[in-house]
Amino acid sequence: MNTPNEDSKGVLVNVENVRIYLQGKFAIGKFEIKGESVDLAVGTPDSKIAITDHRPNTISQLNNILSGQADQNSFANAFNQPGLIRVYLRLPANEVHIDIYIEDPKLPIPEHTLYLGVIWDHTFPAVSVVWEKFETVRIDGQEAIAFCSFINLK
Repeated sequence: MNTPNEDSKGVLVNVENVRIYLQGKFAIGKFEIKGESVDLAVGTPDSKIAITDHRPNTISQLNNILSGQADQNSFANAFNQPGLIRVYLRLPANEVHIDIYIEDPKLPIPEHTLYLGVIWDHTFPAVSVVWEKFETVRIDGQEAIAFCSFINLK
């Protein structure tokens, strides 16, 4: 039986409005549109950093890319919009699942940035990190690091 803050995604550890920033070559390892949401994996298809984005603009932009009406590079502009996140941790597998929704106007203005992507040169910018998860991945035969973090930009 699940505890009050636990479901099949894991234990709910955070709910807040955030700014979102996706960075890096091959930052999204896979995506699958499922009606009103899209499932994404950071870095590689079998990543332990999973996202379900429920924002209509993200899904619309992916559909535009798939139909040839938009360039792949336009995805980041749609994805990198503020949103309400629900973060789940699944232990002992050390997996992170993040649901992203349209920003909730009843909650405070975002304090944190959800920073996601792939690092190729083993360097991470000097920022104030609140929480982070790093995972070594292989993409096209090269080692990289998929990451997810909450950062303060103050």
